[in-house]
Amino acid sequence: MEDSIPVSTPLDINQKLIKETHQQSKHETDYMKTVPYQEAIGSILYALQVYRPDSSFAVGASSRFDNNPLKSHWITLEYIRDNEGCLEGFSDADWASDSDHRKSTTGYLFKYQRGLISWDAKKQPTVELSITEAEYMALASTSQEALWLQSLLQELINWNQELILQCDNKRQ
Repeated sequence: MEDSIPVSTPLDINQKLIKETHQQSKHETDYMKTVPYQEAIGSILYALQVYRPDSSFAVGASSRFDNNPLKSHWITLEYIRDNEGCLEGFSDADWASDSDHRKSTTGYLFKYQRGLISWDAKKQPTVELSITEAEYMALASTSQEALWLQSLLQELINWNQELILQCDNKRQ
């Protein structure tokens, strides 16, 4: 795949996946015989179950053509590696959604190199008096997870990159 042209996933909006509507050239037919298209679909689907659920649609759409893939279908499976190594966290809360106890819910997720690596959603341990307080409590839980992930990445791969936390979908 040295000469391939990577595209963003989950699916390039300009790429229309269709069955063959014209006769492929001999060159394209010969090329596609050398491509491990079905193996790539299977391998990617296996990895997506845990690491990249956001890309499942693109691979599912591509798998419809595994009997007779075109070069355009193969290009759709190409992946762009994010070399920045940024750890990004998203935090949010609702306020007093538990009508029995009036407790809020915290939710967060973390992405590393655009892949989901950690997430949680749970009831907050205390009753908050405002949405601001509920968001603050959610950000506190998210910050604890961020520090742990930062420490883990530092230990595993000597990571020392930018950490971005977004609270209620706004950068902090």
